[in-house]
Amino acid sequence: MGIGGEILVISKTDLSTWRRFTEKVMIDRVRFRQSDWLPHFTRLKRNASQIAAGLADIGSDEERLDPRLFLVWAWCVLMSMPDSWREAYTALREVGIEEEMERLRVDGLIMRGLDTVPDNRLRWLAALTRLIDDELASMDYWPEDPARWSPQQWQPGDYPCFVVPVKRSYRLQNGKEAEYRATRYHALVPSQVGELAIDLILTDDSTGDGESCVWTYGAAVFDDVTLTWREVGQDEFLLSGAPGPDACDAIEEQIRMAIADGCDVLTWPELTVPPDRLGEIRQALGSNPLGSPKRIPLVIAGSWHVEDKDGFVNRSEILQAGGRPLTHCDKRRRFEFMERKEAIVPTCRVPLIVMDDRLVAVAICLDFCDDRVPDLYADLGVDLVIVPSMGMENTTQAHERHAATLQSRHGGVTCLVQQHPYLSPEDQKSGNRGYSFASPPKSPSTSVQNVRYRKLTAKR
Repeated sequence: MGIGGEILVISKTDLSTWRRFTEKVMIDRVRFRQSDWLPHFTRLKRNASQIAAGLADIGSDEERLDPRLFLVWAWCVLMSMPDSWREAYTALREVGIEEEMERLRVDGLIMRGLDTVPDNRLRWLAALTRLIDDELASMDYWPEDPARWSPQQWQPGDYPCFVVPVKRSYRLQNGKEAEYRATRYHALVPSQVGELAIDLILTDDSTGDGESCVWTYGAAVFDDVTLTWREVGQDEFLLSGAPGPDACDAIEEQIRMAIADGCDVLTWPELTVPPDRLGEIRQALGSNPLGSPKRIPLVIAGSWHVEDKDGFVNRSEILQAGGRPLTHCDKRRRFEFMERKEAIVPTCRVPLIVMDDRLVAVAICLDFCDDRVPDLYADLGVDLVIVPSMGMENTTQAHERHAATLQSRHGGVTCLVQQHPYLSPEDQKSGNRGYSFASPPKSPSTSVQNVRYRKLTAKR
């Protein structure tokens, strides 16, 4: 696809325009009318020859621009298409996109047919995005040493986004919108959403070589935890304890069962894991209770009110294989309890864990199920959201609604593990320890959890 001469040069004006356009699409979330969108489509079509030459130079000394920028441009044009065009894109068949992609590979990305016909424009745009995605997959953007990696290595230039190498072939389905099935090998993630900063996290064991597989989820709840709290100021509270005399034995049992089940994730609920219990979880994970080489790759150790430099936070510690610390997730939205609100400092950091075949988010209870705010995790296009939660059945129902949105827009899976709050010994008589689900499930299941540990399966 290489082309010689001045045609390789993309003008400074175009480069500057692409940068501003990307910010409008990914950060400001601007919705374009057709008259405002068409100039960007036209500029992409005009730059097609330069993009073809740039793709031909991938990995060579002749590489002039970071080739990941080409994917950012095409993806942003595709995502910002006018609403009136979205139904036509949904009607595009995968076989047609793939055939057009192979034609573009031969013809140097040049669009054929009338560019005034919406179907032609959309098929070319969809195929161009998919072809650039495919060409970039030939490059190995995964770090040799995850310990020396930083998210900026996946951030092309000064653009406000990450191009994350993650294989998600499950998304290539007929009848889906652009945000569902635009790419196969890369996820495009904004570096910021409003005031929220996106923080990419790699596990020590991630290599980028793993094939897509179906995960198994372990849901662990407690059956004898009674919450105690203290008042803070006029209208706030913090938890002071979650006594449970059998908690240590329960933790060891839950970890043994999760390892035996081959769980990829084990999760405890929100506000059930104070520091001493976190230590017990880490010790049990590190002791390898089955004497087996098997490990749980990802563990969400509930959460607790802990003091940080700016005040108290509701923090979930996230562990990797063997109980090693990976990162943490602090809660963004305070919930109300007994007419008081959590006395926590809301965070502006959103961690996203990059696995071989999926982007994983952790959302503490209200951060996922609040109907008053947009669906952040659906907007980010994550593949899995793990939700440690505390609440009653109506809280579970809210989680189910947002899980349905994530599934509809991206095919994403939600794993909820929720503790039913016990405020007094009388509450324990209900026998309802909590709620859990993995959605969409492989088979119908109830969300009520009356056992300490439950194995969950989903479509991925």
